[in-house]
Amino acid sequence: MSINKPKFTMVKRDYIRDLQTLMRASQMGVILLENGEPLHVFDQASTAANQAIFLADLVRQVRLSKVTKHILGDSIETAYASGVLDKAGRNKALWIRKELACILKIDVDSFHDHFPEHSVHPDISAGLDAIAELKMGAMKIPGMDIAKGAAIAVLRASRKPEYAAARRRHTRARSKRVAEVKEYVEALFDQRSRLLPVREDLGYRKETSFTGGVTQVSFEQVRQDAEALIAKLHKLPDDKFMGYVFRVEWGPKKGYHLHMLALLDGHKAKYRTRTAKAIGAVCAQVTKGQGSHWEPKELKREKRGTGRFHRDDVGGREGLLHAAKYLCKAGYYVEFYQGEGVRTFFHGLA
Repeated sequence: MSINKPKFTMVKRDYIRDLQTLMRASQMGVILLENGEPLHVFDQASTAANQAIFLADLVRQVRLSKVTKHILGDSIETAYASGVLDKAGRNKALWIRKELACILKIDVDSFHDHFPEHSVHPDISAGLDAIAELKMGAMKIPGMDIAKGAAIAVLRASRKPEYAAARRRHTRARSKRVAEVKEYVEALFDQRSRLLPVREDLGYRKETSFTGGVTQVSFEQVRQDAEALIAKLHKLPDDKFMGYVFRVEWGPKKGYHLHMLALLDGHKAKYRTRTAKAIGAVCAQVTKGQGSHWEPKELKREKRGTGRFHRDDVGGREGLLHAAKYLCKAGYYVEFYQGEGVRTFFHGLA
């Protein structure tokens, strides 16, 4: 099987809009223009991959959105007119309904051809099962349109025992990682009374073209760069770098990148932003100038978990674990491309 990341010939930021346009036109692998703007040029593998990602997002919306019951009901407009749905709810319901109506345009055969043995997210599996059920005609009910039938098929697929089992595996993987990180941080606090955690996102610079673009970098190259980065950070002056937690991720806009939580001796490293810039400089050196880095912005009311604090600071330690939990989540994109048994989550040894 092929485990290489599907290659984009050209990339436009709003890939969902591009994909919808391509699906509506029933054309793949060609340039289309919408409002005078060039869209993606997809190769077959990246088309299949992005359709699967689109499908997973749609399944999640149907499963979790409160407006799904109105899609299954007689009329979204009636619910809106009676005040049961507000304007935002009405718009969301209409949007989901519109996307459900396109579900049969997803090329399932192409997906299986390009990713025959790859591990996929449970929501992708549920969506593929729903499409198979629709194509078999199991949901043909007099007077039922394709959107309502698709919603029923998605809900039915997501209630199967195998789907629940797959979701449990994802949850267990995350819980195991959280427990490992908590134990790891506790061990570091046993060595130093103060730590300076620093969040850093590390990626690769985009190539420029009239439609944008991403640097083509392999999964193995990212892994090698990450190992080289950690080795160099351990050589920082005064032995102030103590440990790390990082996760390799792939996204349709960023390509491969790393989410990292660096853990430094709080007695020797005191300034978060200065330290983040120093880590970024090391990243640029390791990647020969191709790497990009940024410290994620602090969200409103976010328990950031970064900044120097003492081991007795209960709030600080809770914030640190909260920040680490994001890095512990089970894979969504990378496992889709790399298959079973490929590690994407790492932390140091205390």
